Amino acid sequence: MNSNVLRKTKRQSTLGFHLFSLPAVVLSSVVVIIPALQTIYSAFTKWNGISPVKQWIGLQNFTELVNDWVFWKAISNNVTWMLWFVTIPVLIAMVASMLMVRFRIGYKTFQSIYLIPYLLAPTTNAIIWLNVIFSPVAGIVGFLQKAGININSPLSNINTALF
Repeated sequence: MNSNVLRKTKRQSTLGFHLFSLPAVVLSSVVVIIPALQTIYSAFTKWNGISPVKQWIGLQNFTELVNDWVFWKAISNNVTWMLWFVTIPVLIAMVASMLMVRFRIGYKTFQSIYLIPYLLAPTTNAIIWLNVIFSPVAGIVGFLQKAGININSPLSNINTALF
């Protein structure tokens, strides 16, 4: 068989497999593209999010956003969050992985010990913050408020909420 016949036969045999994925591709495209286009259109309108009436205002939303100090504070908080809570864990993970490559004895145990905090920490933190700190009945904040000490949640303070 020549190469053209082989290519055509291979193309015909894989066409059926590609047709099986077509509904998923179309559905995913519709689910992503239509909301994206609606969001882009809404960015140039004055709309409260509920009423069917949208008033075209052009770039006014963007000029208000650029002049809003809350927007720039949010950008600053996101950059700070990224620097602290993305780069540092990645650096720690890289050092740990380099140590695992260097020392072959006990690396499986080290992997297990190293991964346990990553699995348990989010769940443990959520339970602690919910039940121990913020519970109005048994939490620290609720206890101090009942004792007459006017303390607010640390998440409601602009200086402590980020950390």
